Amino acid sequence: MNHSFNVKLATKLNSVDKSVLLTGFLEIKIDWVECSTKTLSKLFPYFSPNKIQKMLNSLEKDGYLISSFRSENNFDRTKSYQLTKKSLKV
Repeated sequence: MNHSFNVKLATKLNSVDKSVLLTGFLEIKIDWVECSTKTLSKLFPYFSPNKIQKMLNSLEKDGYLISSFRSENNFDRTKSYQLTKKSLKV
């Protein structure tokens, strides 16, 4: 798998790392992405699960992602993420 980043987005986010992660979400092109930070760290092996969690929180705070717990199982605390209109305009 090849990973890349959008220079304009990296400049706007002030972070190449967050740009790489968000570009990955943009390339998936599905409505909701449900996966753990551990799973994402396998897709992006150069980021630790903790680093991914911090980036996801930051992207959500900045309005590029929204999250929810979509599982019907109350014990499953895996978050689902969806791109916002703001992220699709980039």
